[in-house]
Amino acid sequence: MTSGRAMQWGIPCYSDRVAKTVLVLLAYLVYCEARPISLEQQHLEHSRALQVNTAGFAKPDYSYYHKSDELLREVRLLVERHPDIMETETLSHQNEEYSANMEVVTVRPYATPGEAPRTLRALLDFGQHGREPITCEVALRLLRVLAGEAELPPGVDQLQLTGLLKQLVIKIVPAENINGKRKVEAGELCERKNGRGVDPNRNWSIDWGVKEPDYDPAEEFPGTGPFSEPEAELLQKLAAGFRPHLWVNVHSGMEALFLPYDHLSSTPPDTVAGPMLELLQKVNRLHCGGRCVVGSGGGSVGYLAHGTATDYMFDVLHIPLPFTWEIYGDEKANNDDCFRMFNPVSRAVFEEVVSNWTSAFITVLSDLSLTLDKLPAPYTDDRWLVRNTSSALGQVNVSVDGSMHGIRRDDLPWEEHSAGSIKGLAEQIKKRGSLEELEDSRGMYSAFGQTWYEILPIVVFGLVFASLVLRRSSVWLWWRRRTYSRGRGTPRAILPL
Repeated sequence: MTSGRAMQWGIPCYSDRVAKTVLVLLAYLVYCEARPISLEQQHLEHSRALQVNTAGFAKPDYSYYHKSDELLREVRLLVERHPDIMETETLSHQNEEYSANMEVVTVRPYATPGEAPRTLRALLDFGQHGREPITCEVALRLLRVLAGEAELPPGVDQLQLTGLLKQLVIKIVPAENINGKRKVEAGELCERKNGRGVDPNRNWSIDWGVKEPDYDPAEEFPGTGPFSEPEAELLQKLAAGFRPHLWVNVHSGMEALFLPYDHLSSTPPDTVAGPMLELLQKVNRLHCGGRCVVGSGGGSVGYLAHGTATDYMFDVLHIPLPFTWEIYGDEKANNDDCFRMFNPVSRAVFEEVVSNWTSAFITVLSDLSLTLDKLPAPYTDDRWLVRNTSSALGQVNVSVDGSMHGIRRDDLPWEEHSAGSIKGLAEQIKKRGSLEELEDSRGMYSAFGQTWYEILPIVVFGLVFASLVLRRSSVWLWWRRRTYSRGRGTPRAILPL
């Protein structure tokens, strides 16, 4: 049945209903995009992807793996037995209702009073992702070796180790993401994020919030803003205050040795990347059997990662040698068999991996001074290291001439940087006025996990479709008749479809 007016124009009345339905759906879509959604809601939605049947999948054997509390207890007891060379502190931070603790062990040099050796600084970070406990085991073994309580790796003698430590101060974070590790121990074996569902290695400010086409919030949700998570905030403060020459972020899931960048498929200029690659190739040859992928994270791993710690360490804190290591991966494991994919599941392989990568750290620390000497002058100058340790977290101080942390952009050994690098970041901050405004300008996540530039094509398509429907509806015809009745033109013949 059609109305008299619709029959007069030869248009069925359902066109009105279709047009109104499309417009209502568009309005709801816009509402959902603009509607803020809490972090807890996002975590709940993203975690649904992790709900799989784990029957038959590998589980950690805690006869040789350490649970979180046991790991921290072993670390503290170790430090208590060696107060002459080790000390530990527990860093804590709370954001809203979520809090996190981070244990940091400092290994001091053996230098005797009056000596002034060239003191080099290394910051080693383990356990950033909860499902990678093998990295925490390497941290514990390395601490035991440095304390003289564990058997030295093959090719390393005590005299060499003592001489090495005379010129080093090492800070080791044995389990950065302790809350995420506890979730894995409770049975969520595929959980890589922190205690409230944010990936700590996507929560840093370099290119934060940029999402690739294959972005999966269940895997790499970056949080509500840069440094929104206590883990990233604590680690940033630690690195900014310590000013290390070497940074190694240890992961598992494959065998690889990465240098910057993660958010780009390229590396720094050859004068900078060359010495880095030379050191990593040596590690690959001695400790990875030539199997490790070596190169930039973004150019080698198969995807770009945005908001990572290593890119921040290089571009903002100017750490001369920032690396990401992937120390183990079972490529044959089922995608849902996460513990097997990221960790050894037999004691023999466990011992091989832990011993081998402990030895790899000794190799890198031994070559640290030589590698630094091969870098361009700005990288061996303390001007490249952060001095302002009391600055507010997450803030980048940009002066009128574009300098950051006291470093002039003219001091950079290359000209062009990406928008996510130090030069581009400085220019963006200057335009926006502050880092916070820059972060706000990138858009928040909606209920659909999308930002405006992604939703815009859908809105445009819907509007075009609605306009086409309306052109055939009685509403459109009424408006045309009303317009032409006022003498605004002569209507063309309107034919039924």
